[in-house]
Amino acid sequence: MSKCIGGGGCVKWLVSHILRAISIFVARIIACVSARFGKKSFARRAFTLVELLVVIAIIGILIALLLPAVQAAREAARRSQCQNNIKQIGLAIHNFHDARQAVPPGCLYRDRPSFFVLVLPYLEANSLYEKMTVEGNLFNANPETWFLGLSSAEQNECGIAAYRCPSSNGGQKIVVGTKSGSQQLSGPLSDYIIPSCTIDDIASDYWTTLWRYNNAGGSQKSAAERLKRDFFPFRICRGQNSSWEPREGFEYWADGTSNVITFAEKHIPSWALTDGNGDVDATSRTWNGSWLCTTDNGGPSGRAVTNVTRYVTRSANLIAPTPAAGPEPNKMCDGYAAEQLYQLGSSHPSVLNVGIGDGSVRSIGKNVLPELVRSLVEVNNGETVSLP
Repeated sequence: MSKCIGGGGCVKWLVSHILRAISIFVARIIACVSARFGKKSFARRAFTLVELLVVIAIIGILIALLLPAVQAAREAARRSQCQNNIKQIGLAIHNFHDARQAVPPGCLYRDRPSFFVLVLPYLEANSLYEKMTVEGNLFNANPETWFLGLSSAEQNECGIAAYRCPSSNGGQKIVVGTKSGSQQLSGPLSDYIIPSCTIDDIASDYWTTLWRYNNAGGSQKSAAERLKRDFFPFRICRGQNSSWEPREGFEYWADGTSNVITFAEKHIPSWALTDGNGDVDATSRTWNGSWLCTTDNGGPSGRAVTNVTRYVTRSANLIAPTPAAGPEPNKMCDGYAAEQLYQLGSSHPSVLNVGIGDGSVRSIGKNVLPELVRSLVEVNNGETVSLP
């Protein structure tokens, strides 16, 4: 059976043997029929019970060996489609840069369009982008004032195939919140995020790192203070709302575009997976809600940013392991609290797809060192590291 190890070769080998067994089986039937009716004596030549059982057993064994190979081939195709999605987004980033001479910001402001909205025109989704535009400005992406006002058919049209991994969530396109606090997180779904980090590693302040600008209050830092310590690829924009402008170009990625992780698959806890009927609370929505915007209502610390970005830490809990197989394939064994510790993850066995600043896509092992991932998210720390 050593020939059966490997993707497409295994499938071809098993199929050829199944066809061979079937052809032998058919040939024997024809021989039996000929022997029975081809002679006047009506002498009968038939299969013995043992022969029938042997042939059936061989076919059953070959089919049993074939099914895992078929499943592996299907997963390889889904992983390839996921990589293609991230590739499209990477090219959209470059096209945005060509048009605006800067990379897209993480978002425009709280309750305003996120990175995912800003690159829509470069993903051949300009019609959806225009639906969110009011008088030339992107003021209307707040789900409570825009998405929930659409008909069901119009809501479903908002789903972007390039933002969904075919191995995750069963193809679910949108989510509509019905419980208190979850309405603001309604909208089309995504399995990807832009990574973020702060040089001082204050995770509690990360929730507002994208949308808090010059109106800092309490413990929140001003834009000037934040820019001194935020070194991830897509930072805050210049200005806000109608006066927004992208802030930095590729020159800001001083470590080189081939040494920067710009996009990654996100971890969705099993308890946050839904069927789209809205019967989950705002906390679940922050882990599996809309990419339309970031909001300061609902979610951890009262701020739901996790659908747009995830904080890349140096913790061993950065990347979630592959969910165990079984009747609930998305169910992890860690439990409710433990699942919240993970930031990145995928439904692909053993690997996680990430986008690189030069537009390429890499599959990395889920056991990769968090320090390496973190270093690749910090775009100008002077460390020219690369993925293995």
